[in-house]
Amino acid sequence: TNNNGGPAFGIILRYQNPQNYYFLYRQSGASSVLKISRIVNGIEKVLAQSTLHNPATNSFFTLVAKAEGTKLTLTIPNVKTITANDATFSTGSIGISLGSKTSQPKLRHSHRADNFVALVK
Repeated sequence: TNNNGGPAFGIILRYQNPQNYYFLYRQSGASSVLKISRIVNGIEKVLAQSTLHNPATNSFFTLVAKAEGTKLTLTIPNVKTITANDATFSTGSIGISLGSKTSQPKLRHSHRADNFVALVK
C-alpha cells in the first residue's frame, strides 16, 4: 500500500538453513535498490547493488534470479540487471521472501507473489 518502511521482495538461492543462503531482492522506499547478498551465520554481506526507481503502488513487476556456477544474477526485465561472483554456496534450495525492514507498526505493506516458477538445472 506504500513504499515507506523499506518493503522487500526477493528470491532465496542455495539455501542451506535459516542462517546461510543467497538473498537476491528488490527493496523500495527511501533507498530503492536491487541487491545481491550473501547471508552467513545470519549476517548480510551485500555483494552487489544498484539503485532504481520505486515501483508504482499496486504495480506488478518480474524479478528473475539465477545462480550459475559462482555467478549470481538479479534482473528486472527491461529495467536493470546486476551480477556478483561468489563461491560460498555451490548447492542448496530455493524460495521467496516477502517482508519489510520497518520497525514502525503503523506502516502497512501489501505483497503479492504470482506465477512463481523455480527451475533447477
